[in-house]
Amino acid sequence: MKTGEKMKNIFRTLFAALLIVMCAGTAYSFDDGFAAANKTQSRHFTVLCAPHVDLDALVLAAYAPSAVSIPGEAQEIEGAVGELDHFFTRVCDILDMQLYSYTGTIKVCRDPAQLQDVFRRIFGRELSAGSFYVNDLNTIYIDQQHFTPLVLGHEIAHAIMCHYFIVPPPEKVSEVLAGYVEYQLRKVFPAK
Repeated sequence: MKTGEKMKNIFRTLFAALLIVMCAGTAYSFDDGFAAANKTQSRHFTVLCAPHVDLDALVLAAYAPSAVSIPGEAQEIEGAVGELDHFFTRVCDILDMQLYSYTGTIKVCRDPAQLQDVFRRIFGRELSAGSFYVNDLNTIYIDQQHFTPLVLGHEIAHAIMCHYFIVPPPEKVSEVLAGYVEYQLRKVFPAK
């Protein structure tokens, strides 16, 4: 075989391998029902809400500005997404893991049934909680019924850990740390 033919075969093999790797990276490519969602952007989050979900009302009901605000920090809150950015900073402080340039996505489902459907499409099994985080998509999924400081703080903690460490911690360790965040948030956001 000539050198030119060998090079062509090598490039074909490399191209085929590249295609396989690219296809494997799109394993989570699916329609989660948020294509036509209401979209809001903040410093740390792109928030997509299912139709008939009012993000401002959810945040106002769950996160009183006086409870979310960080002592000594300038009060430059711009609506619901500003509150979520402050809340993100609080969770970073609880974990002592600062991620100043973090950006991720929060998708708020209309109800537990929609959340269950999304989880089933991604993982092929049933969900036993009101929220979940998918590291490969850098996305928190939560339904509006569970849009509370404790639940959202738990999921934000998972997102922080997955981006703070080079290799994300094992699931059990991650759950313990996320549980610690919930414990600390209970001091500020008592159960209603």
